Amino acid sequence: YSAQSCMTQATTTLTRADGYAWTSDGQKILCRIAIWLPWDASGNGQMEVEIFQVKWEMLEPRSITNFSAHEDLPSFSFQAFDPLIRRAQYCHSLRHTGGVRLTISRIRNWLLTTHLEAPLTMNAFEATLSNFNYGLPWDPARHDWKGNRFVSVEESPKLSLLDANGDISSVWELQKHWHWNLQNSSHVSATASPVLKLLNASAGMDAEELAQNARNICTLLSLAARHRVHIYRTVHQHGQVSEENWLVPLRRPRATTEENACGPLIQSNELSSFIEAASKTWSALTDDQKDAVRLAIFAIHPPTEQTMEARFMNLFSSLEGLGKRWIGPKKKREIFRDWYERFRDQYPIEMGPILWPVSDAETTDLYWFRNEFAHGRTVMHLPPGVLPLAIDHLQLLIEFTLLRLLGYQRTNRSDWLTAEQVKNSAKNVQLIDSVCHLSGKTPKDLS
Repeated sequence: YSAQSCMTQATTTLTRADGYAWTSDGQKILCRIAIWLPWDASGNGQMEVEIFQVKWEMLEPRSITNFSAHEDLPSFSFQAFDPLIRRAQYCHSLRHTGGVRLTISRIRNWLLTTHLEAPLTMNAFEATLSNFNYGLPWDPARHDWKGNRFVSVEESPKLSLLDANGDISSVWELQKHWHWNLQNSSHVSATASPVLKLLNASAGMDAEELAQNARNICTLLSLAARHRVHIYRTVHQHGQVSEENWLVPLRRPRATTEENACGPLIQSNELSSFIEAASKTWSALTDDQKDAVRLAIFAIHPPTEQTMEARFMNLFSSLEGLGKRWIGPKKKREIFRDWYERFRDQYPIEMGPILWPVSDAETTDLYWFRNEFAHGRTVMHLPPGVLPLAIDHLQLLIEFTLLRLLGYQRTNRSDWLTAEQVKNSAKNVQLIDSVCHLSGKTPKDLS
């Protein structure tokens, strides 16, 4: 069973082993597990299980909670948690009596544990991330006809997470790791993955705390880069144990937008200072406030494609969530415009190029769009270009609000999306006026 070596070499390999299927009532059923390992950490894996001496009618599909390798592998263990079974069909094997072949469509995570020959002197932790270029060291390469490769790599950015007192809790480095595969004597392929590598951490931090630190950095990275960043795999080595955790290995979550479509919110040379300032504020937030920040960032960068109406509603809901977590309405029936104005007064932001007000009873505000879509209206009854503009303004408003709540003021404010609103301000005012006429409100000079 060579799964660990296959993982590190990042080769596509079919691996089989005897194991067990565990049910919710504690049963342990003998099975044979096959996994197809992807070329690299960002690829999709595949998993198939054959259960023997059991009729499928005797099992409920949702009763299987996890799979594990057989105990006869003393230095290695494998577990797969929370499977979603797509198909079950009868199979027959020469070695075993008839059974059922299960096709697995989703797994929460694979956990591979290996016992090392020599103990490590210090903990090692790294997280392989989804593909992006923001903040990574640039490595221009030169080649010659003999196959020699010359690379000049920039210094990797160091990212320090601070606690609520301003003390450093962990230090990470954003690296790019290359994986090489020799397919034959004349064909070599290489892939690169972003990796968040732990350099230093406070004493006593366990694997879950380190993994949470990595998730926090990815959340803040998604905001700064304007690009969704996922963790695909973590490797934690401590003592004589190496734990490799593959998250959602069968169907990798990926960003739904191009990375450079709107440019980054935070320039890459400010990334380290942004992570420090934002992480200090983050450490002092309540769990509900942290959840609201995550939901707002994920609403800006959703994991799946959305209609424009759904995107607008998700963005608006996330803005409401931020306001309610920080101040909330004074009473249950307080209308949105009242408590939102209190939120804006308490946490003011520089509106800059945001011409469209969230709450203004005298003109067509963003709250009007929210009510239209909530009652079943669609983008088709709006003038062309209006809803994309409203979405852009709502995104900027949420991003500026998040920066305000996280306690960070950008040194360089010339991001692409902001500059576009300034450049097209005259056209934007005309679009806003067209909606005012549609809604029966009086156009207002918003410039």
